[in-house]
Amino acid sequence: MKAIFISDIHGQSNYLKHIERIIKEKRIDKLYILGDLFLGGYDIHDVYEFLEKYKNITTCMKGNCDFNIDLPVKLEEGIKEIKLDDLKVFITHGHMLPFYKDIYDGSILIYGHKHIPSIEIINNTTYINVGSISKPRDGKLPTYMLYENHEFIILDTNDTIRDRICVK
Repeated sequence: MKAIFISDIHGQSNYLKHIERIIKEKRIDKLYILGDLFLGGYDIHDVYEFLEKYKNITTCMKGNCDFNIDLPVKLEEGIKEIKLDDLKVFITHGHMLPFYKDIYDGSILIYGHKHIPSIEIINNTTYINVGSISKPRDGKLPTYMLYENHEFIILDTNDTIRDRICVK
């Protein structure tokens, strides 16, 4: 399985064409959007078209800046368990993360919200923040994450690897 994770679009479509290129070139099976779709930007129509185009492969989590509007994809609330090959993975936006910490023991949690990409292992749990595809807060380029064959790779929009981990 090949998957791509993005978060915190905030209504800015600048880098969604880059994500579309990656989806096509790498033949991505699944797109995970980890919340905060619209608030803060002006490209609402372009973001909506992106969602419409990839709705059949998309799972979208609801972020703290999202609201219930008519979208081509369902906004999932809270946390969601997914399978990536044989890995048990949880996805969420991240704004409620402190309330969920005990749930993930020994598993993988992928989230956004902070706009800063990171991979950390804390008490046998792997925490992966994919950063933001539109508004990074670390002074660097926007980021996204690819998954294939148990490897998680965070890249920036120049396709430079920012961090990676292989989980067995």
